[in-house]
Parts: sequence; structure tokens; C-alpha cells
Amino acid sequence: MPRKVAIGEQDFGKILEKNCFYVDKTSFIKEWWENEDTVTLLTRPRRFGKTLMMNMLNAAFKSNLYLERGIMTGITRVSKESVFSDLNHLTVVTTTSRMYETCFGFTEEEVAAALEEFSMQEQLSDVKRWYDGFQFGRSDSIYNPWSITNYLK
Repeated sequence: MPRKVAIGEQDFGKILEKNCFYVDKTSFIKEWWENEDTVTLLTRPRRFGKTLMMNMLNAAFKSNLYLERGIMTGITRVSKESVFSDLNHLTVVTTTSRMYETCFGFTEEEVAAALEEFSMQEQLSDVKRWYDGFQFGRSDSIYNPWSITNYLK
């Protein structure tokens, strides 16, 4: 029996607690931590899981009262000039960067697994035709999670 799809749920703990549908992106934490960037800015289009990723990071780091590193997300790049002129040690990861290219959005393999869980695997070609088309870094088959989870529901 497939897990329940909780459209718009941004609380990582609740998703796990209620066993809701979730594509596991927790490997991002290890990859990001091991890169040792002091501050990272990740830009992705709307509805690609940035808020849920930040909530997951918060859950992983709940008791740290002192900030060793920072991470920001957004849909547009923050200029290193003007109001952010003191932000000069910033690693910017845009949609053209190879870093974290599959951490936001769903890969084709993840979409296929989700469709199989919901007994909808025969609809993969339709889903690919309707929702595929985002490219992050060199990954050119990245799906918008908002669209896929709504399709599953």
C-alpha cells in the first residue's frame, strides 16, 4: 500500500512520523557538510523542496546553539554587493552548478520508484512528457516535486 501524499507539508519530522510519501534527500547533509563551505547559497526555482530541505537540516542540527556554518536558499541569486557586501565568503550554487544537482527536485529514477509505489508505473512516459525538462548542472531529467506529488495524489 502506498504512503499518503501530504501536499504542502514542510515539516520533515511530521513527514517521517506520519510515514508520508517522501523522496529521501538526506544524503545532501553529508555532501554539504563535507564540502566545508562556511556559507552556501542554493538557488532553485519555486516548488523544488527548498523549504523542506531547510526543515530537514534544522531537524538534523535541532540542539546546536552556535552557528558554525550557514545555508540559504532562494529562487534568485543574492548579489555579493550592496546590502550583502560583508558576505564575502559565500559559495553560490546555482542551477548550472554541478554541486547538489540532484538534491533538489526528483530524478527520473526517483519518479519511476514513486510511480511504482502508487501502482502507476505505466504512466511514466506521460509523466516524462508532461513534467520533465529541468536541468541542474549536468542532470537534465529533473522533475518538479510539487508537480509529481500532486500527480501522485
